[in-house]
Amino acid sequence: TRRLLALAAQVGKHVSIRALAAAADLTVEAVMEALAPALTAGHIRGSGDAADAAVAFAHPRVQRAALDLRAESTRRREARGFARRLVAAGDVVDPFVAADRCVEAAAAGEPLEEVDAIPFARVLLRAARAARLAGAPATSLSYVELAAALLGEAWAREPELLGSLYLEGARASVIVVERAPKPDFITRLLEEPLDPDARAVVRSLQIDRHLARWENEAALDTTILALAELGCHLPRHPGAVRVAKGLLDTTWSLWRLGDVALAELPIATDRRVAAAQDLLLRPIVAAYLSAPNLLPLLILRCIDLTLSGGVSPVSAWAFSSYAFVQAAVLGKLDRAVYFSHLARSIAARVDGRFFTSRVELTIVGFVESRTGRLGAVADIYARLAKQALSQGDWEYAVVSANNTLLFGIACGTG
Repeated sequence: TRRLLALAAQVGKHVSIRALAAAADLTVEAVMEALAPALTAGHIRGSGDAADAAVAFAHPRVQRAALDLRAESTRRREARGFARRLVAAGDVVDPFVAADRCVEAAAAGEPLEEVDAIPFARVLLRAARAARLAGAPATSLSYVELAAALLGEAWAREPELLGSLYLEGARASVIVVERAPKPDFITRLLEEPLDPDARAVVRSLQIDRHLARWENEAALDTTILALAELGCHLPRHPGAVRVAKGLLDTTWSLWRLGDVALAELPIATDRRVAAAQDLLLRPIVAAYLSAPNLLPLLILRCIDLTLSGGVSPVSAWAFSSYAFVQAAVLGKLDRAVYFSHLARSIAARVDGRFFTSRVELTIVGFVESRTGRLGAVADIYARLAKQALSQGDWEYAVVSANNTLLFGIACGTG
């Protein structure tokens, strides 16, 4: 009983019986029998049915006392075996519990052997994904950094595992702005001979990381480079003549195609076209703030790709942005309304749910705000802020929240 209580205390305040059985290398029945005295005494409480039975310590002091039943030196000496059993148990054990035991094992003494390093790294990767999706990117990044370090020379036999680790680390490093990742996962990935699709994904993460740090110029530089890698070339600092020519060319293409055919464009099937469309509009806020001449070219090129390669979820955002150009730059409100409707129909047609907040923010802010009450617009922005946050679009959640405040002040309700 004492040994099981001590093991349970290492796992956490709330422990599943199956996980505890795996940690102790015992059957579930044996664990239940051994814990009966502690349950009777009220030191722990049971919950769940036979399939998902669990116990929880009655108080943190009880857990601390149980942990003290085994000396620190004993716990450190047995940490690797403890972690190994939890890792071997697979999905029976909560990924965070298994990962934290791997962390303890890594800190307990000598470097891990390959037989442990590879499965430990897999568990840490699983926990890192779960942590990022749960809104704990700093924890995710720490798990990945340790996993990459544990692999050491074993990465040569597990290149796919290493690639997955680096990609997860790249995703986490986008959000963790308070420190630099070790290693720089994005830079390491870009040093590898990636296929065009994979390279575009990493470049998009690199752009997002610049945007998260308000490094607008760097985000735009990376966008131009990433587009060139996909065969889509744009000038970094276009002049007014280049912008005017691009606007005339796109306007002519749209007129020649006609509104009916435009509404019936096929779905894009070329992944490189879809990747280029995504890259073109990813830094649109940075361009709006730092490169006003580049902004319309990004929008126009995305529309050109839609006309030649078909519609994608990003196309909805492109046409809502084109509606912004029609309303705010050219003063053609009727065409702005038409392209707003087109953007919304494309979003519904291609399941562009992630871009819904961006499409609506652009239409509401630059088209509908010209004809509606400012108070109503502020209310819509408040809803869009919550919607963007629920969709994981943190950038536009912040933009929507900021616009809620600005429009509220403008109409006297902020």
